[in-house]
Amino acid sequence: MLKTFLFSMCCFVNMFAAANIDGLWMVNDDKTNKPGCVVSIYEYDGKYFGRIIGIYEDNNTEKFYGTIDKPVKKAPGLKGQPYYSGLDLIWNMVPRGSKYVGSIVDPRSGSVYNAEIWREGPNLILRGKLWIFGRNQTWYPIKEGMLPKGFKVPDSSKFVPVIPTAK
Repeated sequence: MLKTFLFSMCCFVNMFAAANIDGLWMVNDDKTNKPGCVVSIYEYDGKYFGRIIGIYEDNNTEKFYGTIDKPVKKAPGLKGQPYYSGLDLIWNMVPRGSKYVGSIVDPRSGSVYNAEIWREGPNLILRGKLWIFGRNQTWYPIKEGMLPKGFKVPDSSKFVPVIPTAK
């Protein structure tokens, strides 16, 4: 009886454990709802971070405008104006129940928000929040053949987080 109870409790707790979020994710442009960039979510010292590895040219999935190896466009809202490609825009994400919580930055304005990430089916939902206000954005998993031809995916196990700061 005790074994059955303990097994049931373990199963119940696992139902509310945060699902895995690491991997490559397509982020659509908020204005056009077309592909904007690819983010690699990676683990470092038990926390999760999200780094932009490529920005699509004119929302065209056939070609990157800038990549982590060949960055082009800079983030105007951040100190030192780092390139978008190679920028950690989410950081210190830790599991809390069925979600991950941490921080996200808007590279255009430099505004930093509290963030939550969770899975809905194959997709990620990212919610940036300021107090009780916020908005959700759906990120889509990158599947075979979705990245531009010739693009070599960087080894995220070698990433070391760099937390951006606002101007």
